[in-house]
Amino acid sequence: MAFFDIYSIYQDPFLTNFSVGFSDQTLIGDAIAPMTDVYLPSGKYRVYDRSNWISYPDGRDPGTVANEIRGAKWGQDTYAVHEHSLQAAVTDEEREVYSNALQNAQANIYAQISPEMDATNLATRSLLLGYENYVATTVRNPSNYPSTNKTYLTGTSQWSDYTLVSSPTDAYQTVSDPVNDILTARRQIFRQTRKDPNLLIIPWNVWSFIPNHPRIVRRFTYFNLADPQAFATLAGFNGRVVIAESVINTADNIDATNSISPIWGNDVIMAYVDDANALNSMTFAKTFVWPYPDGNRRTVDRWREESRKSDLVRVSQRYDIKVVAPACGYLIQNATSLVGA
Repeated sequence: MAFFDIYSIYQDPFLTNFSVGFSDQTLIGDAIAPMTDVYLPSGKYRVYDRSNWISYPDGRDPGTVANEIRGAKWGQDTYAVHEHSLQAAVTDEEREVYSNALQNAQANIYAQISPEMDATNLATRSLLLGYENYVATTVRNPSNYPSTNKTYLTGTSQWSDYTLVSSPTDAYQTVSDPVNDILTARRQIFRQTRKDPNLLIIPWNVWSFIPNHPRIVRRFTYFNLADPQAFATLAGFNGRVVIAESVINTADNIDATNSISPIWGNDVIMAYVDDANALNSMTFAKTFVWPYPDGNRRTVDRWREESRKSDLVRVSQRYDIKVVAPACGYLIQNATSLVGA
């Protein structure tokens, strides 16, 4: 590992701004793990604690000393930021082809192509997908939740199963009950934290079973469920509903057979999220970001490698993702039996 990166000679502000502004509307990782800037690559942060809820004996008789209590007790954990970086080469031959094409009949085909911007786009998109997958892997891990804040649905309890209860038989009384599962999650988070959860993540695959679920149809007969927020309101949830649509190609390389998988699987997540840019805020998860010297959370370097007759474009960002207040989240695993893309 080099002490200095002697080849990175130019931090391109134009391409950096392009990368920073690049977004994919299907990516939702920072909705559940808001970003907080840190100024060291590693450090400690406070972990939410409920010791300040203790009600101590406070009676005092004349002439006696008041009961003395301990100060607030805090847990702590650590973050360690790592850099995530990808680069792409823009060859002289590519530039020559594009330049020649713009001067002939194929100009309309290549008019919207910029080799440097396309390289930046490609690297940025992959970094964002990597971040999304990292967040989803973290918050879908049941070990990151208290035992009281998770459930695993199987068989007739899954929202994709419309099997009716055996007795009494009713056209709408299914064994599976999405509304009750969501209300249970909401109650548990509030009991643990006294915070009403404000974010509900539902993978698209799971959401697709909700509008036609018999209990939902019965409960929401006169409402249009095309809007996820309508479902949230009628289910007694006052927060934001996010439909997770992102997928990832798990093929090893671009020449391998495509293998597309939903990043969020079929797990539903409810959480209380505070997106304040502060280390000590109570929130389910957080992304600790170490900005670059220019203040950007994501940056682009560009340099020349003459031996390859190429310019290299590198996109980088530095972060760590942590569940900082497990009691602020609730995981409904395996909400449906069907997953695929």
